[in-house]
Amino acid sequence: MDPQALVNAPRWKLNKDGKLLVEETFGAETLNGLKSLGHEILMMPYGAYDFGAAQMITKGTHGYAAGSEPRRDGQAVTF
Repeated sequence: MDPQALVNAPRWKLNKDGKLLVEETFGAETLNGLKSLGHEILMMPYGAYDFGAAQMITKGTHGYAAGSEPRRDGQAVTF
């Protein structure tokens, strides 16, 4: 995945109480699979602050690529 696709991907985290917090943008198939494995899932709204934010720049063989958080205010800039 390129940096922007990584930053855009749905977020998840394991809460201290063992519940799996997931952004509401996860697909039904993924959520059903997690539930079938016994995970207790708590749906969170897209952009919830529980998941933090990301900005990234990677260096590749042909230059740089950047990704900026669509859930917050930011900008991806390379040179």
